[in-house]
Amino acid sequence: MIVNEGIARPEGSLIQVQRKLAKTMVRNHTNMISDFQLKQILRLLHDDYQYLGMTISIYDAPDQVKSDRENHGQRYIDDWCYKDALNGTLGGYHKLGNIALFPFNHTVKNPAYRKGLMQLFLIQDLFHEIRHAYQRVHMKRQYNTPYITTDTSGYRSQWIERDANRFAYRMVEKHRQSLNAILGIDFRWNSCWGRFYITIER
Repeated sequence: MIVNEGIARPEGSLIQVQRKLAKTMVRNHTNMISDFQLKQILRLLHDDYQYLGMTISIYDAPDQVKSDRENHGQRYIDDWCYKDALNGTLGGYHKLGNIALFPFNHTVKNPAYRKGLMQLFLIQDLFHEIRHAYQRVHMKRQYNTPYITTDTSGYRSQWIERDANRFAYRMVEKHRQSLNAILGIDFRWNSCWGRFYITIER
């Protein structure tokens, strides 16, 4: 994918240059979902989402997060993301072309459905964070507005989060049958708009 960027000349005027974005890369540290399954799921999205110049890292446990941080510093996980991932308050994160997903921070009460529900939480988080990457590249004006981090209502009130939640919900609902087939899910389920919550239809 080619995107145009404005670069300032020394005299102050702008020139438009084309920059090719790299293909989406995945660093999968989890046994919850295979690389092949992830590639199949990413192919469900429009071509615009395949070339966002981003790297997606997925972790099975806090120890993997710590190890990755020790080996790569802040390359894939910055300070606040690292802290919130380890204290259990963060399921996913996007910043400057890096997406990190921490499905181990989701709680599943019914052990009979644990694997399938954890996979669905992971996919909802993945779609949500990929939408942020899309916003960063294709919706710069809205994406670059001041960000509210103070409380839950402030977080949910801002456009970029509402848009990412809508996108995640829409994609999960649109591709429900494909996701079930790819992941081998054999129970009926529903997702709820605007939050990462899944109900099981018995």
